[in-house]
Amino acid sequence: MGLSTGIRTLDDVLGGLQPGRFYLVAAAPGAGSSLIATAAARTSALDQHQPVLYAASGLTRADIAARIVAAHLPVDYRRLRAGRLTPPNRTTPQPSTTTWPKPRSISTTAPT
Repeated sequence: MGLSTGIRTLDDVLGGLQPGRFYLVAAAPGAGSSLIATAAARTSALDQHQPVLYAASGLTRADIAARIVAAHLPVDYRRLRAGRLTPPNRTTPQPSTTTWPKPRSISTTAPT
């Protein structure tokens, strides 16, 4: 079994994420493909401390970050993106006991 995506049914079908494979999640707008891809990337990066390359068409960095935050905290994604969190959602979360991996720098410019 490879790395878990965090989605049991998907793990059962794929056998988890396998090293050296490229996974493309595509669907009609609003069908949930970015939700599935974000969940798998988040699980691999944050829960399993594995490097992830996540490329999305149509989503901004802010959209992706908000989805990750909303998945880890008890906040509504739509309210978070709209800047309309309720007062209980605005409280500072307690420090996590999770050990985060050291970020890696990725260059997006072509060598000259």
